[in-house]
Amino acid sequence: ASKGLLSAFVIADLDTCEGWELAKGLLRHLSTHSESQMRVGFQHVTSSQSDRNTEFRLSTLLYRLYTTGQLSLVSTEELLTLESLVCNPNNKALVERITEIARQLTSNSVLRDLLSDETDSLTSSASREFWETFASGRQLMGIQAGEQYVLINGRLIGHLEPGALAEEDYAALERYEINIRVKPILDALSRFYHDIDSLDP
Repeated sequence: ASKGLLSAFVIADLDTCEGWELAKGLLRHLSTHSESQMRVGFQHVTSSQSDRNTEFRLSTLLYRLYTTGQLSLVSTEELLTLESLVCNPNNKALVERITEIARQLTSNSVLRDLLSDETDSLTSSASREFWETFASGRQLMGIQAGEQYVLINGRLIGHLEPGALAEEDYAALERYEINIRVKPILDALSRFYHDIDSLDP
């Protein structure tokens, strides 16, 4: 089957450790399952905790990766190196130390260059405006600020309690989505197309 049969979006306050935990489970699943059919995306939703993070904001780093078209150039393993930055955002000494470690762990010049910037540049109002452009869509889906969700192939799961989905849960979710929702559609299409794998997902 073609790669990318499933599109999974982590929807949470990505500037908090709780939001990171939801994303981390999915990233670890992708990192340890090379055969995974999932593509990952992020949707940052601010909460009352957002403004407490003054030294580093993952939401702004992701904003810069999205708007420069470079998110796909960063591996899941490289994103996972950012955990200590997200969960200890206000400890400036720790931020500087972990940023240096992250630079050493990755050979990816895109991520390295962004991490090399002054931390003040990672707190721009442009990032907030970018994420707010999706507010009307979130409202239509019933997404509440400060809550956590996963959107997978158009199906909204949540709201989720912090820590509700771990790495193994994403593996089970992927199996369910493939077997119950995706495979029947592919089987139906295969009746009309002899070479179903040639179709662009």
